[in-house]
Amino acid sequence: MIVRKRKAFTLIELLIVVVIVGIVALVVMPRGHEIMVNNQVRSAKQEIAATLAVAKASAIHSGRPARFVRNGNVMHVRQDVGAQFDTIGAPVNMMRSYRVHVESNPDTIRFDSRGFALGIPNAYQTVRISRGTRRDSVCVTRFGRIITEGRCQ
Repeated sequence: MIVRKRKAFTLIELLIVVVIVGIVALVVMPRGHEIMVNNQVRSAKQEIAATLAVAKASAIHSGRPARFVRNGNVMHVRQDVGAQFDTIGAPVNMMRSYRVHVESNPDTIRFDSRGFALGIPNAYQTVRISRGTRRDSVCVTRFGRIITEGRCQ
């Protein structure tokens, strides 16, 4: 009589694999959440830097002042057109897009036609981004330099 062996997994082998996958998932999950939060803060920081760059470039290109405006967690760029303002691009809600809070004081950074930032009270203006305990910032100097790495100087 010929005995054929089945080529399949036993129930015990499958349970061992499920337990190992569960243990790995428990170890990785907290780190995965931390990585996700860090990525959202980093993406929000780049979005703010890009919006500031649009305001600066718009002012230089048009020869008229442009403003980076923060209203709560919503940011947008406005171009001065006489006594009125034109909004450039769509406003970005940072809470909805990245789940971060944005702070700056003052809420407006104005760029002149040379690309210089006007009305900055100190050597630089800071736009702060936060989510939980994770914090980061983007700085703008009086000369219009947008700093995303390191500390503002």
